[in-house]
Amino acid sequence: EKGISSVFVEPAGSDTDQRASGLGILTERDILRAISSESEAAFAAPISRFATFPLVTVGAEEFVYRAISIMAHKKFRHLGVCDTEGRLVGALSARDLLRQRASHAVLLGHSLEQADSTVELGRIWSDLTKVVRGLVFEEVDPRAIAAVVSRELRALTRRACELGEAELERRGEGGPPQPYAMMVLGSGGRGESMLAMDQDNAIIFDRGEPGGEADRWFEKLGILVADALNEAGVIYCPGGIMASRPEWRLDVAGWRKRIESWISKARPEDLLNSDIFFDALPVYGQRGLAESL
Repeated sequence: EKGISSVFVEPAGSDTDQRASGLGILTERDILRAISSESEAAFAAPISRFATFPLVTVGAEEFVYRAISIMAHKKFRHLGVCDTEGRLVGALSARDLLRQRASHAVLLGHSLEQADSTVELGRIWSDLTKVVRGLVFEEVDPRAIAAVVSRELRALTRRACELGEAELERRGEGGPPQPYAMMVLGSGGRGESMLAMDQDNAIIFDRGEPGGEADRWFEKLGILVADALNEAGVIYCPGGIMASRPEWRLDVAGWRKRIESWISKARPEDLLNSDIFFDALPVYGQRGLAESL
């Protein structure tokens, strides 16, 4: 009736708040396979026998090439679309994306997320120039190109953070001692990064004094992330705006005090710090910590 190639499926007894995390998907191919294997008996079977759980989704504000990358990597043709609260707001199929040309960007996005070393991160990151060159050739608005560069900088930072966590585990330092979020600040958070960029990042964690046990763990993580980004080609921030520095690595209470000081004193350096900080976007960890701040 609707002329569509898939439906989303609620598990039995589920609520109806449309949270995508609890949903599944049934596609026309699933139905054809069911009929092929079970003949007419398939028509009387419950949908749950042939649906796939959980539904894989993409954010409504995400770039199209990222959706193509997810489909290509996972070898399927449908995605749910979610808002920032994780609520289902739409659907996307390979047919919708058929005319999009995004080969270099697709490969970059997928490869960054699969990189297993800082050396590989650097090799993949060097391909960003090809992505930008292709977008310029297509006469894409420069602001949109900067937004793509920023998106991939955030992906690079997230992967560096994942690799940093794994390295600390390997060294016997354990996992994160507190819930935390890694944030990208400045132009990277604002969506205005250029190819010749430096890193601006910060960590917020739940609680812990400067120099305490939790802070020392996050210092090690911040150093690993900064080193990985620098090796990849995103150089150390000349102004020291990096989570490896104690002033950019605080718990929730510490950040609230720091921001209150910036706003109340309003010295030139305070205004600069505020300007850089309030472009922050969380890229890894407990996003709620950063968003509440």
